[in-house]
Amino acid sequence: MREMLPILIVLGLLLILAFAVAVGLVVWLSGTPQQIVGAVLVYEIDPEAAIDPRAVDMETLVAAIDRRINSPWSPVADVRSLGDRRVEIRVFGDDRRVVDQIQRLLAQAGTLEFRILANPADHQKLIEQARQQEDQQVRNEVGDVLAWWVPIEEGRETSVVVDETTERRTKQVDGRQRYEVLVVADSFDVTGQYLRQATPGMDQRGQLYVNFQLTPEGGRLFGGLTGANLPNPVTGTARKLGIILNGCLCTAPTIQSTIHDRGQITGVFTRQEVEDLAGVLTAGPLPVAIRLVEERSGEPKP
Repeated sequence: MREMLPILIVLGLLLILAFAVAVGLVVWLSGTPQQIVGAVLVYEIDPEAAIDPRAVDMETLVAAIDRRINSPWSPVADVRSLGDRRVEIRVFGDDRRVVDQIQRLLAQAGTLEFRILANPADHQKLIEQARQQEDQQVRNEVGDVLAWWVPIEEGRETSVVVDETTERRTKQVDGRQRYEVLVVADSFDVTGQYLRQATPGMDQRGQLYVNFQLTPEGGRLFGGLTGANLPNPVTGTARKLGIILNGCLCTAPTIQSTIHDRGQITGVFTRQEVEDLAGVLTAGPLPVAIRLVEERSGEPKP
């Protein structure tokens, strides 16, 4: 029995240590900083959204918002449905920067598309049809969408490389001039649904960009899209790949070679913009557009 005593003591100490660690972990996860709610944000489904608000599952919307603003290891807010097509976000702590970041993240649709910009060598008939109408979409006789106008992201009109081979127009929207480019429909339809991961990056010159990686199926489709639009070996005609973020053209590089599952989204970005963009794209799009309708001071989390 005396021989067992040291072993029992060691086991007892290990049990006490394990209990202390477990208690400490619980206290850390539910600590005071997270119990204090510094701000409460209320969002509602945008009444101008294309989707009928009544068809939106609120729990799905709450989960999508939670993925976008919270990391699994460091949540910054509690998200819950209010039951009237509204969502309440209770922000932990009193850091205004966190509140501003949440609002920036939720202001983005989180959509991603890769489209070919219309050019006279390949799409002259579509271009002529688009010039003769004011509609955003160009359709054939049976109503299929063949091409459509995409706005250039506001503030990037001069940084997005477009030239005489790109069909573009200006349009007055809400009293402001908007620049748009014509993109064509394709059978590959490479969108953010095939995105596996997006991460911020910086090259040796200090230029910021977003790295993206597609799923195997997305890589196959992306390879088909870029491979079918390589420079014409006879005429030298080059095609531009439009990268469309949140419904706006972000950049339009010339396709030089077939690209499969990896690439970069370049442009004139700030560090905060590339970090936000990478996070939003990885989290995925929200099921419906939302808008902020209320912001108030918080109170201790119940």
